[in-house]
Amino acid sequence: MEKSWSDHDPTKPRGRDKPTMKDVAQVAGVSIGTVDRVLHKRGRVAPETASRVLEAARSLDFAPNRAASNLSRATPRVFVGLLPFPNQDSGYWRWVVRGIQKAAAELAHHYVEVEFIYYDRFSSDSFLRATAGLVHQEPGGIILAPTIEGASRKLVEELKPRPVVIIDGTLPGAPVLTTISADSLESGYIAGKLLDILCEKKTFLTVTPGMSSHHLQLRRQGFENYFSTTTPGKKTRQARLDHLNLASDDQWKLLPHWLEERRDVAGIFVTNSASHKIVSLLPRGFTPRIIGYDLIAENVQCLIDGSVDFIMNQHPENQGYKAFYALYRSTVLNEPVPVADRIPIDLMMRENLPFHPEYSGTTGETP
Repeated sequence: MEKSWSDHDPTKPRGRDKPTMKDVAQVAGVSIGTVDRVLHKRGRVAPETASRVLEAARSLDFAPNRAASNLSRATPRVFVGLLPFPNQDSGYWRWVVRGIQKAAAELAHHYVEVEFIYYDRFSSDSFLRATAGLVHQEPGGIILAPTIEGASRKLVEELKPRPVVIIDGTLPGAPVLTTISADSLESGYIAGKLLDILCEKKTFLTVTPGMSSHHLQLRRQGFENYFSTTTPGKKTRQARLDHLNLASDDQWKLLPHWLEERRDVAGIFVTNSASHKIVSLLPRGFTPRIIGYDLIAENVQCLIDGSVDFIMNQHPENQGYKAFYALYRSTVLNEPVPVADRIPIDLMMRENLPFHPEYSGTTGETP
């Protein structure tokens, strides 16, 4: 069997063998991606890890410019970000775009690029028009927000074997590279627990604006699970649960009337970023406790003025950033990536808002 460089003692003569980034990674006890970031000064690496990588490279007499010359002959890869229009959901998707662009800028010298294809997340026809012909192109990978579940699932099947990274949602059973998203079921459960604590009267309303994607259904299910789960020594919590699915403009117009008829509701759980819209349509004198998602500007203002109690922040910028790096590691470095990368959720309220890195002042302005 031919002896690889990693079999050598770095302190012994090496003959004509040439070390690789993989050898440096093995000696330093890190991934190839970490070696790449240290040697090319891209991305963030802990100082002690960087020192270990540099020491390993010195001990192996590894020359980073050798890797750079190999890259100069590489075929550029284009990753496609298939996302809703950035201004939809009150600008939520701008955060995702920003994260993808940040990763693309860091990896620009590795001959990876990004192109964006946008669609109306409330229109299946828009999604189909935007993706027409994509299966006949040669993208190096796709970052997909599956807000239109059926069409997204069909597209993923047609794109095989091209790698697809799912963000901000899930497509259970679909042949994707990885899914980068918060745990929707768990976040809904947390919302139920919070409203149970906040509200003396146990009458609750869940609201799902727009098309009901799988992850929005999971949030609602998690909320309901909290009130239906029996724990040892405790009875199932008794609560009246109601649900509104606002799938059309006509239904939105009826919302003030529906809310007027539900003045006995003590708490409202909004399964996406539309908490501020619900607040704006509440009848005068109706002040339920409200929990929703996403640190968009309007929701931040609702936190500040107290009309929303909690906002769950699922780090959209970090989701986009991680998605691009997942494609890079898989297609360029041939590194394995986990089948799921769960994003932690920050529970934001007025009191801890000023200390959050994604909050940028009293308007909560998005990028």
